[in-house]
Amino acid sequence: MVREIVLGLVFMLTVFGSEARTGVELNERTSVSTPAAKPTSAPQQDSSRLSGVGRIAGLGEFKVALLWDNRVKVAMTASDFEFERITSDSGETEITVRGRGEDTLTIQFGGPDGLSVAKGDRVIRVSRGADSSEAIRRLVGGRAVTAFRQRVGQYERQLASETALRKRDALDPYAYTFVLTTAFIGELAGDPNAIGRSRELIRRRILAGRGRPQQASFTMRQGEECWMTYEQGLLANDTRNTQCMDSANSVAWYLRGAERLLCAAEFLSGALGAESSYIGCMGLAGLKLAA
Repeated sequence: MVREIVLGLVFMLTVFGSEARTGVELNERTSVSTPAAKPTSAPQQDSSRLSGVGRIAGLGEFKVALLWDNRVKVAMTASDFEFERITSDSGETEITVRGRGEDTLTIQFGGPDGLSVAKGDRVIRVSRGADSSEAIRRLVGGRAVTAFRQRVGQYERQLASETALRKRDALDPYAYTFVLTTAFIGELAGDPNAIGRSRELIRRRILAGRGRPQQASFTMRQGEECWMTYEQGLLANDTRNTQCMDSANSVAWYLRGAERLLCAAEFLSGALGAESSYIGCMGLAGLKLAA
C-alpha cells in the first residue's frame, strides 16, 4: 500500500514538473521570437538628405550637403586645414577652420547673437559702441587659417588675371562664396580692404558677362532664371554693403573697426543667402551626387 502511494506521488510530481518546465520554455521562446518593436526615429537634423562633390580648377575639391532642416553645409579638406560652413535659410552661419595640433577657429554671424569669434576657450562678440577688432585679429591666425586663405587667395588671383571671356558655370556661386568667405576672414585678421577687393572682382565678372554674348553650357541654359536671380541678389547685397560702409565710416574713428566688421558679416550673410536661394532653385547641379 505504501509502495503504491509513493509511486503515485512520483507520477504526479513528474507530470506537474514537466508542465512547469514546458511553460518556462514557451515563455523563453516567446520572448525571443517576438522582440519589442523599435520606435522609428525622425532623421537627425545634422544628417544630409542630399550631398555632392564639386571640383573647381585652381581651387580644388569641395563637398556640399543639404541637411534635413534645409541648412547648407559646404566643406573643403586639405592636408593642412579643414574648412566647414553651415548656413540656414535665414542666413545664420557658422564657419569653422581647424588644423592638426591647433585650436579650432569658429565664427558665427547672421543670428540673434550677432558676430562672434571663438578659438579655444576665448570667445569675442562684436558689438557697436566697443572696438574689439584688435582682440579678434589676435585670434584669427594659425597654420590652418593661413593655409586656407592661401589656397583660396591663389584662386582669386587666378580669376583676377583672366582676360578671355569665361562661360558661366553652375559652380560659380560656390566659387564666389569661397572667395568672399576668405575675404571676410581676412578682414577679421586685420585687412580692412579684403571684402572690398573681392566684391569688386566678382561684380566686374558678373557685369562683364552680362555685356557680352556667350554660349552657356546646357546646365546654365536650363537654370538661366536661377542664375539671373542669384546675380540680382548678389548685386543688391553689394549695394547694401556700400551703404553700410558709408554709415560705418561716419562714426567716431575708434569705433569704425567694429562697425566695418559688422558690415562685412552682414554682407557675407547676404551673399550666402543668395547662394542658398540658387541651390534651392538649381539643386546640386554641377556636382557629382553622392550615392
